[in-house]
Amino acid sequence: MKNTLYVGRNLYHRNGPTLGCITGLDESMITIELSQEIASKKVLRLPITHMGEWLFFEHDDVGQPVDTLARRPEYVQFGNEIILKARFKLQRALIKLLKDRYQFDGFHHYTDFGNFLSIMDMGKLLCRSKVKRMGLPFTDSADQDVIGQTATEVMDYVRFYYKEKTPTLFRNEGIKRLNDDPHMPIPVLLLFDEAIIEHPNVAFANGCGGSRRVNITTNVEEALAFDWSGIFERGPILTDEYQIMAYGRDVEKEAKIRKRNAEFLVPEEIGVEYIKQIVFRSEADRKRAILLLGDNPLYVVNKEKFNSNQKMERNYLENYAIYMNGEQFEITLQFHAKPQEYSHRLVLKDAHGQEELIELTDRICMESDSVHNRYTYYLTPAEGRKIARIEYFMNDIPSALWRENQHD
Repeated sequence: MKNTLYVGRNLYHRNGPTLGCITGLDESMITIELSQEIASKKVLRLPITHMGEWLFFEHDDVGQPVDTLARRPEYVQFGNEIILKARFKLQRALIKLLKDRYQFDGFHHYTDFGNFLSIMDMGKLLCRSKVKRMGLPFTDSADQDVIGQTATEVMDYVRFYYKEKTPTLFRNEGIKRLNDDPHMPIPVLLLFDEAIIEHPNVAFANGCGGSRRVNITTNVEEALAFDWSGIFERGPILTDEYQIMAYGRDVEKEAKIRKRNAEFLVPEEIGVEYIKQIVFRSEADRKRAILLLGDNPLYVVNKEKFNSNQKMERNYLENYAIYMNGEQFEITLQFHAKPQEYSHRLVLKDAHGQEELIELTDRICMESDSVHNRYTYYLTPAEGRKIARIEYFMNDIPSALWRENQHD
């Protein structure tokens, strides 16, 4: 039940306005006892959707224009059609602004590949606090210093960016040589349709939701006034040595980073049916998704949504091929960057479920194509042994997969 309504609370009916007291309440109906009769009735039983049209919290709210009430979440939450239409008008104005001026193409949620598999299996994307309450396993890619200072109510939202290549993604994307945190080894972008802006009680942040210096509002009109040019800005942020000397830190750089991490917030959870694209950084990641979840018309490979074209000390597989060539497997791994300083191994599983681990680190580091970062390994199974599954790991991160009777 909406926590703004409770038995014993006073409301105002539009006729009069007339004061009344709530005497009964369920998920869909309100029973109100009036201070004076309306149409010869002292007790009315009305749909909860009458809030904002016939019933009001305060006397002064009765005469407010619909557009004004549409900016107030305490009325929006009850689903009155007149109020929702007025709110949708404001939301559409915001989307139009973002599209026309900043080439907005949807709400961006980045997650690690393992989390992506769980999200698709569950059929919904959950907020951080709900994942923890349910005890669900997940790859935590957050900076623990930042998340430790994030307000509890922010973690009750599913969090989206307005644009790709945020400073947060730049910091945690890719397989790091030491697997050090914050770490999103294999990022996947879930690009959600703009229509989710019409969900009840969504909020807008003009910076990273984990910062106490950020304005978070449910008022779309306030969001329209955000510094969207700063939010959508990308490219290098130069350090100001004078600010460091004066303040001990670069205040302006911090503000720009905070702004580029601006967020759109949806309460608690959202279904995967609102995803309009599932974007992978490489063909290798798309192949694994197909093997594990089946093909999907939403799957695309688009490096421009990631930082992979920048010189980063991170690595991943651009592509791979694993297939039988006569009596042996031919395994070709195409790396994004030089594979040295990473560990490499294969895990084989035969038809009886027995596993075998093959270390490839020395071979790959010594024999890989130094120009194209490509390596091919030939594997001959023991006579009579039937291999059912081959999985490749870089720094203990699963990165390539072959399964019997399935193509890579």
